[in-house]
Amino acid sequence: MSAVAYRLLRPVNSIAPLDPDGAEMKTAQLLSGADGAFLYRYRTSERFTSLKIIISEYRSGTLADRQEMTAFYDSFGSPGEGMLVIVPDYEAFTVKVILADESSKMAADIPILTESEGRGQYGRMSLQILDEMPIRFNEEQALAALAYDEDGEMRSFDIRDLEHGIAPSENDYIYCFSFQFSK
Repeated sequence: MSAVAYRLLRPVNSIAPLDPDGAEMKTAQLLSGADGAFLYRYRTSERFTSLKIIISEYRSGTLADRQEMTAFYDSFGSPGEGMLVIVPDYEAFTVKVILADESSKMAADIPILTESEGRGQYGRMSLQILDEMPIRFNEEQALAALAYDEDGEMRSFDIRDLEHGIAPSENDYIYCFSFQFSK
């Protein structure tokens, strides 16, 4: 088999952030307000049975809560591409999480900083994947993280550490948004 034919026939399973200068991203930023939006497009040529969005909340480096949204594709086949969207709203203390593809759509508003007094004064930062990455089936993979700290002295970290439950204790709250495609 030639190299060209192999490239055309090999499985394509990846997820990538949208181009920050693209029309879709600029539109999302206008709609989302000051806190912006994180948009990711996935493509897969392999069948999968479910796509799970996982929201993990860390408090001072310790996992405090974990929520999941799952789309199942058993009966009608899995889509070849779709979008994952994360839209923080710091003023309302929520994060909207959206999954949309060729056959389904779902959304949830996730409350954040629910047990924090003075939460409107917290320092905040966000991290996300910057480049296309391969989908590793049956494994949780981090996409983005929102970190908050009462005294504003934030510590940056490698988002991939959150896939293994490693979160810096210097940040009061970290919300990790990850995904898992399952076969």
